[in-house]
Amino acid sequence: MKVLLIRPDAIGDMILLTPTFSLLKKGMPDARVTVLARAYTRPLLSGNSDVDEVLTEPKVKRGDFDAILHAYNEFPYAWLGFWNRIKYRVADKSKLLFSFLNNVDAKQRFGDLRYHEAEHNLFLAYALFDKLGIKKPDDFEPETKIPVSDKPLPFQVQGDLIGIHPGTGKGNRAWPAEKYARLIDLICERHANVQVVLTGSAGEQENNRKIIDLCQVKPVSIAGQTDLETLIALISKMKCFISVDTGPMHIAAALKIPVVAISPVKYVKPTRWGPYRTDQVIIRNTSFCNLRCNPYKCDSNECMNAITEQMVFEGVERVLSGRAVPAKDFKSYHIRKSANIMIYDDTKSREGKKYYEILSRADYSVYYLTRMPGLDFIPKNDINIIHVFSRRARLFFKLLRPFVSPFLSNPPVIFMGEKVRMDSGKDIVDTYLNYGN
Repeated sequence: MKVLLIRPDAIGDMILLTPTFSLLKKGMPDARVTVLARAYTRPLLSGNSDVDEVLTEPKVKRGDFDAILHAYNEFPYAWLGFWNRIKYRVADKSKLLFSFLNNVDAKQRFGDLRYHEAEHNLFLAYALFDKLGIKKPDDFEPETKIPVSDKPLPFQVQGDLIGIHPGTGKGNRAWPAEKYARLIDLICERHANVQVVLTGSAGEQENNRKIIDLCQVKPVSIAGQTDLETLIALISKMKCFISVDTGPMHIAAALKIPVVAISPVKYVKPTRWGPYRTDQVIIRNTSFCNLRCNPYKCDSNECMNAITEQMVFEGVERVLSGRAVPAKDFKSYHIRKSANIMIYDDTKSREGKKYYEILSRADYSVYYLTRMPGLDFIPKNDINIIHVFSRRARLFFKLLRPFVSPFLSNPPVIFMGEKVRMDSGKDIVDTYLNYGN
């Protein structure tokens, strides 16, 4: 079986696809796995025993492949598989305009809070297994993996390294340079043996210089001075890495470097894009913004101003003192940092109040409403779980869901008053999500 995976995308996207390569080889040991990637992400696959070939140009002809898996599901690549008569063309069918070009629906569940992007990708392999009648491996544990070279670093290390990537990935917002500068000063005041390193591309040099100019203790900037292999080698030596959702953050997570993830916007959630399977602290404070979230168009700074340098510094302290959330608990932690729950209880029942109290104590974002909210309440507050206690309101919320879903990255799960175990906030939220998905 000759399999082609499509991911001509960014660094983080490629890293989060690496568990799928491992799954394919686990389920089909004799498969030949080829990856279509951008040239600059190719070093991420160097020495990966699960990948047999890397293409950086879509030069494919009929007979080259038996299956194509679309982790980057766009028309030119769907047409590539269709035109070349690849037998199994696997993709999520949500792209309706060209979904007919593919013939195996992966059902990647992008709106489901239970799955990380790395796990959405696994559904592509599982769909192929189902089509071929291959049993899913029982003992598979998804892990991201990237190679670490022995390339020399571009500066002299003078203490414990803490990395900061001030740049931003697609869909997110950049934290202001002034806040990064004050954060660096707080770190260096507390830890004399620390050396702070600013990473970035050549296009991010100016912003890094601005941060350095504002700092009392000057960090090192390597923006534009390293290739990808050297950047990976550098990050592998760090005690902590601080960033929004970016490729370097996912490099750190893949290397099991503890991460302090700054997650300012409601649209980009830790459940999908947070640090995967590494010790971490997520800094997120979205409740201060009452705008419908569209980071591609929004000019407001509310979400970024809601995250202070003291909040991020406290996250760094948790990491350096060994109090970060451990990797084994990443999934429940991501859900707690991403879920926004609305309890609608116009009867003001004892049970509804009890749910609210338990969820609030467990540090979930939860709203308790006894009156019908305005139509914009759900998208503005990014509500993705609704527990309805009122029988009279159940039909209303069922009809409301398709109208608000286009404005949300995760359409709300509607839970209709059934009783659940209330041993903990986690038990309640797990029941909500399992019920709705």
